[in-house]
Amino acid sequence: MENKKIYRLRSKNDFALLSTRGQTVFGSHWLIFKVLNHEEKFHKLGWTVPKYVGNAVLRNKFKRWLREILENKKQMTLKLSEKHYSLNLILRKKNASFYQDVKFEEFERAVLNGLRKIKKIQN
Repeated sequence: MENKKIYRLRSKNDFALLSTRGQTVFGSHWLIFKVLNHEEKFHKLGWTVPKYVGNAVLRNKFKRWLREILENKKQMTLKLSEKHYSLNLILRKKNASFYQDVKFEEFERAVLNGLRKIKKIQN
């Protein structure tokens, strides 16, 4: 059985390709996923956490939470589809205090909801 691994999106071109050709999936009203199937033999993951979310400490907290969720739910993440895909998670613009009040459980629920929607679309 093939060992699937998740790699990070790093280049500006990867993010631009996802932005233009990727399919949009909403995990919640404040969390967007951009998804695109590709021919490579692994999954790619990126996240966009802009400055309007908050200071660097808050932005890094969301990145840590995402890594933790994906590590804990790795089997669900890797079994999204038989195809390999690129995925970008984007936090939408909200008022200044919105992201300060988001709890881990709410963030996890939004991420898992988005992954479930992606799985339905991909199959």
